Amino acid sequence: MTSVMAQKGQIVIPKAIRDELDLEAGDDFEIYVQDGEIIFRPLSKKRNHGLMSILLNPPGELELPQREISLPQEPIDLS
Repeated sequence: MTSVMAQKGQIVIPKAIRDELDLEAGDDFEIYVQDGEIIFRPLSKKRNHGLMSILLNPPGELELPQREISLPQEPIDLS
């Protein structure tokens, strides 16, 4: 597989590789040069990565139930 570097140095990781390594936007990488080659090594995902992914991209619309707000009937003494 090949990829082209854009003007600002961005490189697209082919989808087959992203799928194989379960890579997602926002993942962190260690990048270094070894024997004249550029190595991109994905860093381990944070412990709550899956939960954060679900919370940030819920599978459906989130519905919050209506709540009644009850205010105290008597004034509150703040002295």
